[in-house]
Amino acid sequence: PESIGIIGSGPAGMAAAEQLRRAGFQVHLYDRHDKAGGLMMYGIPNFKLDKEVVERRIRQYEQSGVVFHQGVD
Repeated sequence: PESIGIIGSGPAGMAAAEQLRRAGFQVHLYDRHDKAGGLMMYGIPNFKLDKEVVERRIRQYEQSGVVFHQGVD
């Protein structure tokens, strides 16, 4: 399958990755931070969004074949 790289693993990047993966593409998500999730991990406090919810979604993406590259400028 064709491979697509997405810059930024925040909400928009993850949504795009999900749609492209469903369409049959191999998806690589690149982010400068050490954790995927962007605003969901770094901008929203825990009492509004439990980080385990985001981490569970990231694991689901990884199991579906999405490859995360963290700490990349």
